[in-house]
Amino acid sequence: MNEPAEQHPIKLRRAPALALLNLPQGLALHAPALTDVLDAEVLAQPGLLGVLERCDDWRERSELERQLGEAGFDPATAARALDELVEARLLVSSGDAQAVQRQAHAERWEQRGWQTAFEYHAHVGAIPRMDYRDDDAIKNDVEIMKGFVAAEPPPDNYKELAGRPFIALSPVDPHAPRGRGRSLEALLAQRPADFADAGPLSASDFSWLTWLAFGQTARKSLPVTQAHVARTSPSGGARHPTEVYPIVFDVEGVAQGLYHYSVKRHGLELLAPGDHRALVREHLLMLPDRATWRHRVVYLCTSIFERSMFRYRDSFSYRVVHHDVGHLLQTTALLAGDLGRNCYRSYTLHHAPVERCLGIDGVSEAAIAFAVIG
Repeated sequence: MNEPAEQHPIKLRRAPALALLNLPQGLALHAPALTDVLDAEVLAQPGLLGVLERCDDWRERSELERQLGEAGFDPATAARALDELVEARLLVSSGDAQAVQRQAHAERWEQRGWQTAFEYHAHVGAIPRMDYRDDDAIKNDVEIMKGFVAAEPPPDNYKELAGRPFIALSPVDPHAPRGRGRSLEALLAQRPADFADAGPLSASDFSWLTWLAFGQTARKSLPVTQAHVARTSPSGGARHPTEVYPIVFDVEGVAQGLYHYSVKRHGLELLAPGDHRALVREHLLMLPDRATWRHRVVYLCTSIFERSMFRYRDSFSYRVVHHDVGHLLQTTALLAGDLGRNCYRSYTLHHAPVERCLGIDGVSEAAIAFAVIG
């Protein structure tokens, strides 16, 4: 006769990424699997806070029931309290295979110094999503947006720097022949330093590259806020949080300097004249083997977070700003390749000194990435 399978005792532990929030209405608990926060008064029950504190690792359920018994719970009430904590996703059970796997991932991330990143990732992944295949979801989304607009004006689509010297860039005809007319497959296959030095960047090529990569190519209307910027690269909700600051080294007709690109006026607003190679080498490229060819212009990208946050009021909108700049960098590389010019792009930079040079605070607007054009 077969022996019965060995029964392992059920163990419990605190849910990964459990957060205690200090909200205006008081303390509240939030776990990634929750769709809402729980009133922290649950912790005022004798012994429950001690259980959550003790469960930073797997504990046998029987041990926790004994602990609650010592706090004055009768056995039935202790068992029911633990069941409620599991049901509320504040505790996870070793009998829940999905919860065990999630915990293993949390521990792995923590071992590699990613504990805070895991907490963000876990909470973002649990945010309820609207299904736009449902007409009611779309209607509800529009009503939510109407409420946002009624409460406060949306962030400006354009950043403008008043009082700065301004250089208008030449108008661009997107249908006029330009570049080498290479196929998309060839452009996608190119690598940094594929091209020989092409000399200074002409004013018309610079205008074409800047406008098609970062400029406004059209206007877009949405149900609530009508006027939106459209670019050649997509942006969630037509928010376009990315701003660009060209650092000009060798562009015909444009003096060396650090500029802000005005999307509204298709031109350059001067921030700081002069040669900024030291800034690029020390705080952007950093290593001597990066972009070793001669630099003609560097596009330094920032994100204005409020543009996305105004529309998408959850933590996932932080991820979207990185999607946005990624699209722009790839578009820039493809356009540069069609001009026969090298393009090196990266997210690695020294944020604080770069943001000081740009005059931004690193919170409402922060440096994100850059592209170097040869």
